[in-house]
Amino acid sequence: MRVLLTTVLFSLGFFSQQVFAIDPGLHWKTIESENLFVHYAEGHKAYAEHAMAITEAAHKRLTEELEWTPREKTHVILSDETDGPNGYATPIFFNRTVLFVAPPSSINTLEDFDNWLSTLIFHEYTHIVHLDKSAGSPEYLRGIFGRFLFLFPNIFQPSWVTEGLATHKETYPERGIGRGQSTLYASMMREEVANGIQPVTHVNLPVSTWPAGTTRYLYGVYFMEFIAENYGEEKLQQWVDEYSNNLLPFFINTNANKVFGKNLTPLWKDYEAWLKRRFEPQIAAIEARGLSASTQISEDAYRTDAVRAIQTDEGEEVYYVRNSGDERASLMHINAAGESEALLTLNGGSDMDLHARSGILLTQSEYCNNYTVYRDIYLYRPEQDSLDRLTECGRYIHVSWFPDGGQIAAVHHDYGKISLHLLDEKAELIKDLWQGEDGEIIGQIDVSPDGRKIVASMWRRDGGWNLELFDIAAGKWTKITTGSNITAYPQFVENGDILFSYEDGLAYAAETDAA
Repeated sequence: MRVLLTTVLFSLGFFSQQVFAIDPGLHWKTIESENLFVHYAEGHKAYAEHAMAITEAAHKRLTEELEWTPREKTHVILSDETDGPNGYATPIFFNRTVLFVAPPSSINTLEDFDNWLSTLIFHEYTHIVHLDKSAGSPEYLRGIFGRFLFLFPNIFQPSWVTEGLATHKETYPERGIGRGQSTLYASMMREEVANGIQPVTHVNLPVSTWPAGTTRYLYGVYFMEFIAENYGEEKLQQWVDEYSNNLLPFFINTNANKVFGKNLTPLWKDYEAWLKRRFEPQIAAIEARGLSASTQISEDAYRTDAVRAIQTDEGEEVYYVRNSGDERASLMHINAAGESEALLTLNGGSDMDLHARSGILLTQSEYCNNYTVYRDIYLYRPEQDSLDRLTECGRYIHVSWFPDGGQIAAVHHDYGKISLHLLDEKAELIKDLWQGEDGEIIGQIDVSPDGRKIVASMWRRDGGWNLELFDIAAGKWTKITTGSNITAYPQFVENGDILFSYEDGLAYAAETDAA
């Protein structure tokens, strides 16, 4: 009994931490619909109404597909307390989802969407309906004891099941939406197949091995596709129904055996075989084309971000952000002789740009107050080994030096809206160059060698992610690429051409003439 009580108190404490993640200093407003309460900060009613319309559509579709309608209205909280795209949902105490309004602005597995808010809402509302769902004894006892933690059976499923189902529901392959059809996810699973598929006993756990936090989404969504393809969507739904009737948690093998005729161990073997049939021909085709020769210059980088090279008197030197997974992220330097050293620790992933005289610009997340974590601009001077914070609560996501090192182009975020700013060398605002509307997102940027233009990875509702060139004097954008292929990470070279990446079933590096 003491162990059970301790577990309950720990669980309630864990879940209740998120209740207080919302800034109480804001003037909060609420609008109500048939199935929802939508809470928003004063001044953003139009955004809240838009979110409500999408969530009501999600409610209609998902309650039909998952065959469950929550008895009480769901609380939807629109949060602008971070510059990173994310959200979470929980049924504890009451059905609640917090949606962070910042859109994705880089290739981080979240880039496949035609409306970011819609994709986010459908994913999180799947959690609401799925985790709230109960049947049999749990449903009966909830009528007596209320929303007691252990009367929500689906909370106790492995995270790859809950996240896999939500990612499955967000995905529309025919429209190029969702992680279940993304080029990046396919490339990640090809690597898993090539290096050995992880056993279900490992995927069940919170893993630190690659791909770490993405593991539950990656393996989960492909498992749902495997089930749907081989057994049908109706069997997937039956599996959800059976687990929702568990009075005692963790009976995942019993439920699988009842629905599929086998428990998860042989089912996972079938899943492995399915993955190999799907991805091994792709691996063979890629190898048959011939792999481009390259030289590995970094080590033990769990995730490498913001790679930049600069020519010095000693030769070419490289800076990058290393996130090893074992310790805090670091700014790394590789000198012309190939020797590597860590210069300083960082707060996770960062954007970066170099200037030979002015130093290294970094953007990283930092506390603005007790409730908000925003991205700020920092300046690192290698010769002085000093890191200076240039902005306080600045909300700058991407930065690029002008050629003279006296000005900075920066991408700014505020409540889901993206703008392009011109800053001085101290990151003080000179001019607002461009203000985006709904359906316009700027990703990575780079200033041209002549300082007259800025290239950006730009998302527009009618075209997805493409490269565009911003003429600073004219204040206008010109498209460089068009189409549905995701283009990103543009960078000028000395002759004015642009290097970038793009996706066309596979990921490629390319070069184009900016003219």
